[in-house]
Amino acid sequence: MIEAERLLQRAAVLIRLPGFPDQIPEILPGGMGVRCTIIGREFPFRDGVLDLLPDDGQRTFSRRSLDTFLTAWFYDVSRDVILRFAGQPDFRTEVARGQCPREDSATRPPGDPESRSLRAEDA
Repeated sequence: MIEAERLLQRAAVLIRLPGFPDQIPEILPGGMGVRCTIIGREFPFRDGVLDLLPDDGQRTFSRRSLDTFLTAWFYDVSRDVILRFAGQPDFRTEVARGQCPREDSATRPPGDPESRSLRAEDA
């Protein structure tokens, strides 16, 4: 069995197809992608990425502008500088913040003195 096909076989029960989240997809021969068994739509598996995004609809100006190598490169190298001038965090800081666990009463263990959960005697 081809490596891509093996990966898709393992992931098939976890994949949620657009419009049919309860349907387990069929694996295409050779690990080329998956197919919806209801409508027959195929989703390609290229370079280790299963493409489930729809291709239909009008592309906005901003989406089209990043389709060229030059504009995508310029955005990539200038993003952090532009965001810094706008008072926003750089990409690494933004990602790090998104991956940190939240410090609130829902994530603290019961009985933690720092917890702000409402107790019966506080009411």
